[in-house]
Amino acid sequence: MAPDSTVEQVQIDYLAAMEWLQDSLLQAWPRPLASAPIYLAGQYLRHYQHIMTQYQGRRSYCFVGVLRCDHQVQVKAFADDRRTCVVIDFQTQRRMATYDYQTRERLHTQYLPDGVTVYKMVYDDRGARWKIAALIQELPLGWENKSVLQEMSVIPDFPTTIGRDN
Repeated sequence: MAPDSTVEQVQIDYLAAMEWLQDSLLQAWPRPLASAPIYLAGQYLRHYQHIMTQYQGRRSYCFVGVLRCDHQVQVKAFADDRRTCVVIDFQTQRRMATYDYQTRERLHTQYLPDGVTVYKMVYDDRGARWKIAALIQELPLGWENKSVLQEMSVIPDFPTTIGRDN
């Protein structure tokens, strides 16, 4: 495990990235694309840039969903070089707000059950911060049950293919 100060910095940078993600979808173009590399890296950054480019290119009616929630974050599974880790985000009070992308008008709010997401974080020397590099998975409800936890393990190497892909 990494020092407490590193774990705390991962939590701070992760929560800052989550706040930025919530706000970025409704910011004026091209600000979200310009600021994305501050908070995101790798696969997650490329996916975000792809989505935002699609939104900008559309002239027709388009909706944006913004997930807002309370976060309780655990940092786990640091790599040997301490430059990669896993964040487990326990999300409560989850709600998905749907907006008209062009007018930024809120159209609907859907209240969702609590959830848990797992992200890969990487440290960026140039930016001197931790960045979200990949969404690993959303854990099913009840995963924290002790009988289930005994059967779970953290795999330190992230496979390039899983499930039916291999």
